[in-house]
Order: sequence, then C-alpha cells, then structure tokens
Amino acid sequence: MQRLGRVVGIFIAWTALLPCLSHAQTSCVGDCNADGFVTVDELVRGVNIGAAPTPQPVNLCPAFDVDHDGMVAPYEVGASLLSAFDACARPPSLAPTPGGASVSLAIGSVSGAANTSVTVGVSISAPNTTVRGIQHYIALDANTPIAADALGVPLCSVSPGVPVPPQLPPLFFFAPVACQPGVDCARLAVIMFFDPPIESPAALLLYTCTVNIAADATIGSHPLGNLGVGASDVDGNPLSTSGTDGVVIVVATPTPTASATASITPSPTSTSTA
Repeated sequence: MQRLGRVVGIFIAWTALLPCLSHAQTSCVGDCNADGFVTVDELVRGVNIGAAPTPQPVNLCPAFDVDHDGMVAPYEVGASLLSAFDACARPPSLAPTPGGASVSLAIGSVSGAANTSVTVGVSISAPNTTVRGIQHYIALDANTPIAADALGVPLCSVSPGVPVPPQLPPLFFFAPVACQPGVDCARLAVIMFFDPPIESPAALLLYTCTVNIAADATIGSHPLGNLGVGASDVDGNPLSTSGTDGVVIVVATPTPTASATASITPSPTSTSTA
C-alpha cells in the first residue's frame, strides 16, 4: 500500500506539469500495443505493474520501462499519463471498443436560458462487468461550454458514493492542451480510476460538470458529443464500450409579467347627529 501511495503521488504530480511538459513528450510511454495511443486500459496495466504488492512482470507492457531496467518506476507511470493526454492521446474520432458494449457512458440532457449555468451529468452502465477505469471526451459547443475556475480547471466533481480514491482523483482537462477555456477548447478529456472497482453499475452517476450558457446562445439544442469512449477491467484489458451523446437545450428567457396590485377603497363611514 505504501508503494502504491508513492506511485499515486508521482502520478498526480505529473498532472500538474501537463501544460508545461506536453511539448517535451517524444514517445508514447505506456503504449502497450504499439498503436500510437495510450489508453485507460494501458494506464491500469502500468499502475498494476508499478504498484502491485508483488510487482507484476514488466513484459506485460515493456513500453512503460523507459530506462530498460526491468521495472516500472513511478516517474514512468507519470510519463504514460502525459502521453495519454497529449501526443499519444486516444483520438476523439476513435470508435468505441467493439465487442458487445459491456460498458456504456451516457451524457445527460439539461435545459436553461441564455446567460445562466446548468449542471450536466455523466453516468455509467455495465451489467455483469467489473470496471477499473474509464475515459472519454465531451465535445464542446461554443454556445454551451463547460465552465472553468480561475486557474482554468474544469468545474466538474465526482458524485457521492463513486469509489475514487482520494490519492488518485479523476482527471479532467480541456483539450487541446494549453487551450483557453470558453474560447478555443474543443473538448473536455476525462480519465477516471475506481478503487475498489465498480461492479455491474446501472446508470450510476459518475460525475457532473457546470455548463455556462452564453448570453447570446441561440434557442434550441446544442449537442455534447460523447467521443473516444474507453474502459478497462482490473487487469488492464480493454472492455467493449459505447457512448450516448448529451444535449443542452437553450430555452427562451421568461418574460417578467407585471403583478396586479389590489387597491383598497375606504368604506364610507356614517356620522351621527345629536
């Protein structure tokens, strides 16, 4: 467990360095199948090799062993994360993993008026399946971008009860790397790990994000495309996946109506004459 904590610490440290180091990446660390991409199942495999109480053999994925010392060190796991978010990211256009769609990610639908904020959720269903990690992209509409804080971090949060270890929080990033939120970010990239793994979830709400509806947003439907969906089992094997798009429906701003004010007419009073 202590060794896992060290790996996780390095893993998180690398996430903070993503904007600075992305262009220094020269190879796809952690690309186990040599297809040019680093995916969530390969990341799970690397964590298993580097952090298991009894280290698993590095030949399960030699692409993690950057220094060729026969082991996977924490910095090599961190380098694979960098690969997964930049030069070797799973393409948004990549079709979901085929094979029966054992894992389905669904983006919700919400409605709101222009110049307001709404909350959209993403849920998972995976009958008879154990899931260790997921990844996907949400394609952003200029009229309905996902909000960011002052540091440019997406305003997304994990739902209560989802077993995400505090040492390994979910990873939410705008893409492409170094884009300006609300201006030129095309996608939200998401990678989540579960510990313990989630068993047979049924429409389990994984996380929610705040969406800012632009002041000049056109009335109607604005899609939130669900792209590049991937998932992993506990051993780092890819699971078959599917994804359902979401939508933000911009409605007309209600027109204030004047409220009627009742007027009270004094009742006549009678006077008596002595």
